[in-house]
Amino acid sequence: MDVKDVKPDIESFKTSQLKHVKVDEKNLLPTANDLMEERRPEELPNVDEVTKFNAANLKKVETKDKTVLPSQDVIKEETVHSRAEIKSFDSSKLKKVDVEEKNTLPSEQTLMAERRPDVLPPVAAGVGDFDSSKLKHVETKEKSVLPTTEVIKQEAAQSRDLVKTFDHGKLKHVDVDEKNPLPTAQTLMEERKPETLPDVSGVSTFDSGKLKHVETEVRTRLPSKGDIDAEFVDSRAEVKGFDKSKLKHVE
Repeated sequence: MDVKDVKPDIESFKTSQLKHVKVDEKNLLPTANDLMEERRPEELPNVDEVTKFNAANLKKVETKDKTVLPSQDVIKEETVHSRAEIKSFDSSKLKKVDVEEKNTLPSEQTLMAERRPDVLPPVAAGVGDFDSSKLKHVETKEKSVLPTTEVIKQEAAQSRDLVKTFDHGKLKHVDVDEKNPLPTAQTLMEERKPETLPDVSGVSTFDSGKLKHVETEVRTRLPSKGDIDAEFVDSRAEVKGFDKSKLKHVE
């Protein structure tokens, strides 16, 4: 079907024949009460034994770190071994590999061939013999003229006069009815508050003198400024002593 066949039907269509349809929203958003009912478990846990728990029955446990980080000496030793392996590597054992590009980009001729249609349209008989001297000179006249500064100032003055003379008494009072109000801070606090608060009477009578002093030991140690400077000097020495003649040319 072509656009020309459908265009007369579109132009002759009468919008007055359309019927008004009211939208009925089937999927309503749940209220705050519905969300509270869904979050509430069927059976609340019993927390009576928590208040009767005796903390003196607990045993002291020392945390032992299983993952031990290497020391500074181990890191230096591994660095020296790695550098020695790099220096003693024989690059002559490497094989020359020719890079073959699998996914080549199309050339300009390939793009032109893809754009060309399979069947070319027939050229009109009079196009080749057409005499362009028979054409008349036509001057283009711009229909869309931009307003000048004076016109803009005049329209601005008229607009201000309309605003000043506007009668506010013709306006009608409208009450805004908010359909989906956001919850207030008090509503959020009520939703977060559990129905049954736990008994915290034992917190006030807790004796902090029974706690033991624990010293924190930091296992991860950062290298000092001297270590960083030493590694920097070693790296620069290796770069300066590198033999570029061992490199092979790769196309």
